Amino acid sequence: MKRFLKNYSHYIWSEEVSSFWVLLVIEIAASIALLIFPKSTILLLGIVLVFCLSLLLLLKSAVSEALFKERSMKQDKGFSSLIESLEDAVVIYDQNFKILAINRATETMFDVKKNEIEESYISPASIKNKRLFLLTQVLFPSLAPGAKQLSEVNAWPNIVNLSFENPRMEMTTTLNRILDERGGVTAFIKVIKDKTHEASVLSSKNEFIDVAAHQLRTPLTAIHWAMENIVKSSENNPEILEIAKEGLKVSERSLKITNDLLDASKIEDGRFGYTFKETDLGQLIGSVIKEMSPIAKEYGVEIISPSPINNLLATLDENSIGMVLFNLIDNAIRYNTKNGRVFVSTEKTDNNVRISIKDTGVGIPEKDLPYVFEKLHRGSNVVQIEPNGTGLGLYIARNIIKRHGGEMGVDSIINRGTTFWFTIPTNQTKA
Repeated sequence: MKRFLKNYSHYIWSEEVSSFWVLLVIEIAASIALLIFPKSTILLLGIVLVFCLSLLLLLKSAVSEALFKERSMKQDKGFSSLIESLEDAVVIYDQNFKILAINRATETMFDVKKNEIEESYISPASIKNKRLFLLTQVLFPSLAPGAKQLSEVNAWPNIVNLSFENPRMEMTTTLNRILDERGGVTAFIKVIKDKTHEASVLSSKNEFIDVAAHQLRTPLTAIHWAMENIVKSSENNPEILEIAKEGLKVSERSLKITNDLLDASKIEDGRFGYTFKETDLGQLIGSVIKEMSPIAKEYGVEIISPSPINNLLATLDENSIGMVLFNLIDNAIRYNTKNGRVFVSTEKTDNNVRISIKDTGVGIPEKDLPYVFEKLHRGSNVVQIEPNGTGLGLYIARNIIKRHGGEMGVDSIINRGTTFWFTIPTNQTKA
């Protein structure tokens, strides 16, 4: 009854009927005037005319309402057909969590029936109902064992990853609003994508890479050690020495690929270990530059770094930040030009230090810039220069910086050079 009265009141005060009410008020006023002046023929004709116009307007509004309802029914049918055709589960509910509609995928995923759940209310207490246990956690993500917000908290659509233990499931939910013509919220629609199989495949892949890389690292380390010994013992034999040096480079590259694969796998599984301690960043940068100088000399590249800032202290994992610096400086050297330069600089702010590695090299094409930190991505131009890269170094580096609470970015101009930068939160400088 309340719903009928609400719809009826909305209709009688709608824009289509407003003209009828105006004419009705005029007719009432004219009728009152006719009572005062009963012999006025013109007034009588005016009343009749207004009455006829009122009937026409009422008829027009009734026809418009009927056409609108017909269009709405067609749209509803089209919308129902659309959500039924989706492979993902769809749940539509109002502001009181009354279920308005679900599709077949929802019935299958949550083991519920349309006729049982539609028009019923779901609340956090519904988790006690075994049939609604999983669905309740999806509608109220705070009840789920694991929930990770992927979008901004108050942004639309609202995207959340959900993890469940029993049964073991991974889902991504996308919640959005359904608005009326005035912009008011009439309902919510939640699309639920089952990612359990994808997560299982990814886990199996990471496990395989982990095992394979571990198995490869031991013999590769032995080969690398053997090649180092051959290089040392072949100093008086230039022909063998040249071959041994090339073999040493290949073994070093193979070890780096193996270690990168292991590190990427650990990052994705949350097993990349960190030991945070107070560290002087200036000293760390200086030691990495010293280590990289022979490689720079081999490529004909000069590393330029101003005097480090004294007592630039930060709580960090020295090994992993050293790995980031090594990777960025190594890239700046390898993808530089002959007689090129690499500039390593630090800039202190109130709570952060920004470290920049700028080169005068080949640059990164603009179309590749959005993807440089993605796993296995390599710039289209650098593949021709260094075909044996893994495309994992920058992916690993950015994850390490994020874990330290910092940010990483890149600026580049093709054939002019590239600047990679990252920030690290710092401690108070000691006097």
